[in-house]
Amino acid sequence: MGEGYFRINTIGKWCVHCYDRVGSTNDVARDLPPWNAVRADAQTSGRGRHGRPWVSDNGGLWLSMVVPITGERRRWRALPLAAGWAVLDVMKGLGIQEARLRWPNDIMVSDMKLAGLLVEQFREGIAVVGVGINVFNSPNRVNHELTQKITRLSDHIDPAPCLDELTVMILNNFESIHRQMGKYGFSALLDKINTAWSIPRLVELRLDRETQRGLFLGINTEGNLIVKTDSGHEFSYLPHKVTLFREVYDE
Repeated sequence: MGEGYFRINTIGKWCVHCYDRVGSTNDVARDLPPWNAVRADAQTSGRGRHGRPWVSDNGGLWLSMVVPITGERRRWRALPLAAGWAVLDVMKGLGIQEARLRWPNDIMVSDMKLAGLLVEQFREGIAVVGVGINVFNSPNRVNHELTQKITRLSDHIDPAPCLDELTVMILNNFESIHRQMGKYGFSALLDKINTAWSIPRLVELRLDRETQRGLFLGINTEGNLIVKTDSGHEFSYLPHKVTLFREVYDE
């Protein structure tokens, strides 16, 4: 569990457990029932895809949301992309029109990371959606290698919303997107998400046994990546087969 547990809030249908500090909000949330959420002022072991560390210092929003993913499995295959859209939609609503998605789960402004997501399934029929947003924090002071690689909400909005206000925005918007997915499937969001990539964009994919380079064209109804190679052929890649997605800027 977390340290310095201090309150539980109710926001719509969400029950939000708030902590001063945790290892990972996803780990705290993993045994909670749907429509519970965990928020912490700081994480000591925040992580992204493939266990990569995520600096989660005070002043950022570190939030994990527990949701049901029942029924047809393929309906929820693109949940990480839908969650990314939910966060991006809030950022654009706040006025950051240049914000964009970077597959599969980063929110970028120009070439700097503003936010990231990590969706994990610890139990059948339930997903934990972790969201990390740089707001007032200074992760580059914790890790100097992040200088010029990250940006914060407060760098683009003055004044930026407080963390409580931002929490309400994210929870409400994600609940709405989850409801759309449950009712209509991922295809209802596909056109919106494919406008959010800033495409076509030259990328390099690291797969299980090869590396592929080409123009990223977006995603299909299955949530798979579509890449067009120099030869003009288009290929579809399953998300879990892509171990690294890198945008190429040197050409």
